[in-house]
Amino acid sequence: MACRPHTRKINREHVQFYSGALKKRFDLKQNQLETIGIMLQMNGLVAFLPGLLYDARGARFTITLGGCIMLLGYTLLWAIGKEYIPIANDVYTLVGAYENSGRSSSPGLDFLLVMAAYCGLCTLIPAQFIRKFGGAPRGIRRQLLTSFSIIVLLAVAVTISALLQHQTISTSVSLSFLTVITSLFLMPFVIPSLEGPFKPGNSFLHPCQEQLISGGASGELETTDTFPEPLLEAASSDLESSSLTLSEMVRTVDCWLLLFSSVVIVGAGVMVTTNLGQMCESRGAGSAATAVSLFSASQALGRLFTGLISEVAMRRRVSRPLFLAVASAIMALGHMLLLVPELFALYGGVMLCGYAFGMVWPILVVVCSELFGSLHMGSNYMLYDGGGNALGALMLAKFLPQTIYQAHVAHGEKTCYGQACFSGSHLVLIALNMASIASALFLTLRNRSLYQRLWDIYN
Repeated sequence: MACRPHTRKINREHVQFYSGALKKRFDLKQNQLETIGIMLQMNGLVAFLPGLLYDARGARFTITLGGCIMLLGYTLLWAIGKEYIPIANDVYTLVGAYENSGRSSSPGLDFLLVMAAYCGLCTLIPAQFIRKFGGAPRGIRRQLLTSFSIIVLLAVAVTISALLQHQTISTSVSLSFLTVITSLFLMPFVIPSLEGPFKPGNSFLHPCQEQLISGGASGELETTDTFPEPLLEAASSDLESSSLTLSEMVRTVDCWLLLFSSVVIVGAGVMVTTNLGQMCESRGAGSAATAVSLFSASQALGRLFTGLISEVAMRRRVSRPLFLAVASAIMALGHMLLLVPELFALYGGVMLCGYAFGMVWPILVVVCSELFGSLHMGSNYMLYDGGGNALGALMLAKFLPQTIYQAHVAHGEKTCYGQACFSGSHLVLIALNMASIASALFLTLRNRSLYQRLWDIYN
């Protein structure tokens, strides 16, 4: 989990910081830049394999293996960049984004060793204690709120810095916009305290979670007729089963409705991050650093708050798949703003797209478990996390914008200028997100009986 965001950012968001330099140094075309940007997403096509490994061997083994692979991968990337391992020259394009002085021997590449150590420490050590949890629910609540608060403050600090460092936006406008956005983002912290605690007692946790914590290192949850676990009480409209395997899940309509929404939302978000450098270039907006920072901060806040908001909504008898419709609506609004040529619209659209992109991940995890069960959660969820990510990145973040961008490039040139470079892509993504809203609503209607039972458990 710790490695995952860093590996994707390096190959997608961070490349946008250096897209201009990469384009000039290696004489790259737009389609080549997009290929570099989405390359890591392609491993999602086989993402069900680690899911199956998790189902068979458990979390500790899978996380340990993943940490070892990441440690080895970053070390090899550093060795290739330093020319300790001879390799074809064209492969240096992949590490060119990390070079500071233009020489492969640059000390700027040494940070890859730090990343290798980070990935190793953040996976190998926690994996050994993965089942050793416990503590008072109130203490856990304080820890969670503290962690959330720190991450929110960091995200807000990044947003402030990104907005105020751009000279074309006045300080008053930046602060006003930031105040409104921050207030909306911080509202979920107030809502749970107004809603009241779970029954019984004053615990922050659901009774199922309390019993799981009180189980100590064993982490075993007793199952009784009067104490069901929501994540284990799974169903679908087509198959009445406590938990579906991957092969059973893909034979349901719900599986494909959920996959369609995930592909559209994720693909629309990856399209922004993959092409952000060229969007800024086509508008004459200069560096993409500010826009990339805003996207990163917004998607972090989306990941943090969506799960919290959905828990409150479930207690108020709101089905969780509706949040996919909300994410699609926010993503569509973000791409509508990106159609406006003004700089404030670019930043506003990037923030909305980032927030919607962050929303989809926590919702996918829980909805997948609620619809199809948690017994085969590893392989089932990775169909959406990996497969949806790969399909969305390939179709919506590469082929779609690449085709429209190249159609508007002047003869003999490699760079497109003007709104027409990406306006067609934005319009297509707006239409697809509207279809995703319909898909999410249909998924909600098909599973009314399931969520009726879950509402009874939550209340």
